[in-house]
Amino acid sequence: MVEASAAKPALEAADRRDPAIELLVTDVIMPGMSGTELAATLKRRDPGLPVVYVSGYGAAHVEDRGIDTANGTLLEKPFGPGALLRTVRTALDAPRDLTPAVRAPAR
Repeated sequence: MVEASAAKPALEAADRRDPAIELLVTDVIMPGMSGTELAATLKRRDPGLPVVYVSGYGAAHVEDRGIDTANGTLLEKPFGPGALLRTVRTALDAPRDLTPAVRAPAR
């Protein structure tokens, strides 16, 4: 498991991670870079990366703000452990884009 408090450290951790990250769980709205931008950056390296977006806003509000979570699964706060487990399982079991990954060079 890799844990990061913001997008920049998450990207740095992903660059050092071998094997690649198997699932991204990220908040939709974060300072500096949104969760959707983080996911898009990581998905350029690994198009099949499953993503779970977490948000205190409902799906309609997220969409109204122009935030595209179509390339992942949205889990609305508050949620319990069971909802998290079901959402993670669904994301991991979904069909993946098997386009070869382009990994960023190690820093």
